[in-house]
Amino acid sequence: AKIRRFGYSHRIPFANFIQRYSILVYPITMDLPLTRETCENILHKLKMQNWTTGKSKVFLKYYHAEQLARLYSDMANAVITIQSYVRMHVIRSYIKYHQYKHSNDIIIKELNRHPKFSRSIFMDEKIREQAAICIQSCIRGYIQRRHYLTLTRKPLTELTAAIVIQKCYRGFHFRKACSLYKQRLNIQMLCFLQQVELLNNDFFIKTVRTNYCVPLKSIESMTHNHKQSNNKIVQHLFPPPPPLPLP
Repeated sequence: AKIRRFGYSHRIPFANFIQRYSILVYPITMDLPLTRETCENILHKLKMQNWTTGKSKVFLKYYHAEQLARLYSDMANAVITIQSYVRMHVIRSYIKYHQYKHSNDIIIKELNRHPKFSRSIFMDEKIREQAAICIQSCIRGYIQRRHYLTLTRKPLTELTAAIVIQKCYRGFHFRKACSLYKQRLNIQMLCFLQQVELLNNDFFIKTVRTNYCVPLKSIESMTHNHKQSNNKIVQHLFPPPPPLPLP
């Protein structure tokens, strides 16, 4: 009652005051102690006068509450404007990125349609095969050259010479055997294909011989001849009547 008589209409606990109005002075991430000193520091930094503190509360007058509310609303409006500008920047960058990407996609499609820049899948596969063969040949050549250098750098003894000769002979013998095997396979394949062709020809001849299909023209001619023969037989068996006498 005495505090009200002195004009302190607002009595706020320290914890509530610090939680609400510390953002006006200190950053949000800072952990502040819920004490009288922090409340007094906040009020001093906000340049307020004619306030007082008790054991557990801050005593403010009516215009102090209005000033704090105004400062808090200004801070909230500033935060809202900053957030809106940040969102605007993010959305504009997103739209620009997608527009640029869309334009690049259109250019790539047009280039693919152009006969000069378009490549078929078959050509791509051929190029890949040629590239793989070239890489393999380079690697094999590098390995062989390296192996040859290691052999030449070592002192050539009778044992190493014998090993090299045996290796070369084995390689020659193996390559010769592979070539003979390939020739035999080719001959066997040719014989097999000839046998298949002969069997196909025999089957075709048999199917042609056993084909009983007759064209329609021959059927029509046969029916016409049959009708003529029937008419002749009827005329022979049943001759026409004699002509009537003239008056």
